[in-house]
Amino acid sequence: MRPAAIAITFWSVLAPAAATAATAPATASAHDDPSPTVVDFARDVRPILRARCVACHGPQKQKGELRLDARAAAMAGGESHGPAVRPGAAGDSPLVRFVSAGADDDARMPPTGDRLSPAQVAVLRAWVDGGAVWPDGADDALAPAGPPAKDKADHWAFKPVARPDVPAVARADAAWPR
Repeated sequence: MRPAAIAITFWSVLAPAAATAATAPATASAHDDPSPTVVDFARDVRPILRARCVACHGPQKQKGELRLDARAAAMAGGESHGPAVRPGAAGDSPLVRFVSAGADDDARMPPTGDRLSPAQVAVLRAWVDGGAVWPDGADDALAPAGPPAKDKADHWAFKPVARPDVPAVARADAAWPR
């Protein structure tokens, strides 16, 4: 092949591709942040909470008095860490801190089994930093299938003591029970 033909081939085929690659935005590598730019609660956050959190922090069981199946309860928090979700502040949010904790940390969540993947942690972090938008009506979809949860305050031990009414006697001879 003649040198002129090689130069023409380079400039007509390879140079446009090199110019396009130089001006195109860089593609994401495996080390980049896996979090999506816009986090949707129903699409991204709810599946993580349902699969990894609600079994211990839901309507059936509330470890640490924390519920993550209802917005009001998650924003109120549990027994010792204040609000579990602090919208706009993932670094101060106990939810993000606990799922990001190291393997030897006692506060690691979930405490047993597989940890949340880096992508799942990044989704939760991006959701909290984005304002922790939790749409109205999304609470019901988090509850696991099963019998409805009983309210702990409805237990007989938490009701005030009251003298029961004496039953009426339905016999003609009402003197016998005395």
